[in-house]
Amino acid sequence: MIAAAGRQSSLARAIVAVGAAAATAAIWGPMAVATAEAKEEDAATPAAAAAAAAAAAAPAPSSRAPPPLSNNDTLRLVQVVFRHGARTPLSSRTHLFDHVDWTGVCAPSGSPADAVRLELTHVGGGNGSSEGAATAGSSSSSGSPASDADDKQRATILRGGCCHKGELTVVGKEQARELGAWLRERYGGGFLPAAYRAGVVSARTTNYSRTRATLRGVLAGLWPELAAPGAPAVPATTASDLDEILFADTRACPHLAALLEAAAPLFDEKRGRERARAERAQRALDALLGLPEGYWTSGKGGGRWAVTDIHDVATSLETHGRPLAAAAAAAAAAAAGGGQGAGGGGAASLDALPHWLADEVNRLATAEFAHFVAPSMRDAHGHAVLRLSMGRLLDTLLARMDETAQAAAAAATGATGKRPPLLRLFSGHDSTVLPLLVAVAGRDVVRWPPYCSNVVLELHEVAAVGAGAGGGGSGSQWYVRVLFNREPLPVGGDGDGDADADADAEARVAVPLEVFRREVVAPFLLSDDDHRLACTRPLSHDGPLPRPDKAA
Repeated sequence: MIAAAGRQSSLARAIVAVGAAAATAAIWGPMAVATAEAKEEDAATPAAAAAAAAAAAAPAPSSRAPPPLSNNDTLRLVQVVFRHGARTPLSSRTHLFDHVDWTGVCAPSGSPADAVRLELTHVGGGNGSSEGAATAGSSSSSGSPASDADDKQRATILRGGCCHKGELTVVGKEQARELGAWLRERYGGGFLPAAYRAGVVSARTTNYSRTRATLRGVLAGLWPELAAPGAPAVPATTASDLDEILFADTRACPHLAALLEAAAPLFDEKRGRERARAERAQRALDALLGLPEGYWTSGKGGGRWAVTDIHDVATSLETHGRPLAAAAAAAAAAAAGGGQGAGGGGAASLDALPHWLADEVNRLATAEFAHFVAPSMRDAHGHAVLRLSMGRLLDTLLARMDETAQAAAAAATGATGKRPPLLRLFSGHDSTVLPLLVAVAGRDVVRWPPYCSNVVLELHEVAAVGAGAGGGGSGSQWYVRVLFNREPLPVGGDGDGDADADADAEARVAVPLEVFRREVVAPFLLSDDDHRLACTRPLSHDGPLPRPDKAA
């Protein structure tokens, strides 16, 4: 019989495999479960397992430059919104991982990302501060605006003494560097300069140590010389949680808090419709993990985030070669002695669980999280929640496109002036990528975006036939192409959650800028001033946001 810890490791590996597959598969539709069995002999050493998991979690690099839209196509702007790399768990249910020794997982230095320096500027004002090789990385010590959430997480030191809760790990830093290397490969040699140059990149990060470290890792992959001694610091902006545009904060937006409260009954209704399926997964998890009595009804929201906690811990532990939560001692003893273990069903039935159960954990956790963070546009308040959470980011992304197009038009007339950045980086969280995907793709997300998931928005100029090489003339047409985890992403779906039903998906991979503005993002756009007003709006005055007339 396989020991209980071995069974748990199989489950964790399967959960990560499902998440990694989602990096390149459609994460908003039914997904085939991984076909390769998670064999015990694959575990090898923790270091080897961590390296393999890091490779699996990152989409395969591409040597292709972005294909042109036409012979007169010129790439003008690339904007990248990405989730941080692999980190330690965030769950408050520490019994799921307090058995783990994290020694060596969060080495304090040695990665190229640790040597890259950021010149941080607080969006709300204040002096810039340098963060990088010589700083501790906490929000308070680095001089960036205080982040109570980040400081609270970092105050928890995990077993082994080298890792903090929610900290970017060595594997996470490498994932970030690899993302930067892919950006260099795709956009270097013509669009981006081979060597870093001031003004070529604009960067923004949330005020968390893991997102700042991820940004440094991406920059190290883009321009490796930034990690060398004496390299210049890269300017970047950050903000307090209350002013952040890369995630929603209900403390700054009472209307959003009211919407989420109003959405709770609908979530309970949805969960009730598939209670039998969820309870089957719960029984299997109870058996495999030895969960304490009352686990499914305790915790924040009366157990509303129970599967999300398991998903958070399982993906983190497996990525770093650690086993999922230790089963009860009695289960381990029974397994070692040839008994049936915690599940009471014998090794064969337990070994058959991981793949379907991993798929269920991913699906159920995403349903829990997305209902409040990235809701379906078919939900009563779906549009409104997405607008309040992503409206300012989408407004910023669109404004940068307009700024680039205007600068190109001015340059075509011979005007001189400061050129806008070619590359804009936004370092955020899963709570950034998930709602952005729903808003831009127009489809429900049903699988969790893996670590370092990214959304790339390219702005292309197609010059009129006979126009000069510089472009920017009045006859130019502007197009937006979006990629998710390095694959083309059709935009502006009809919100029904069924990608296969979109017969025109291929035509929506690259769309005119005005179509992107009118048909894709217009229902969600909010300026800072409009956001402040919308956040004070009474819930009784709320209503569904109209979708623009696509025939217009």
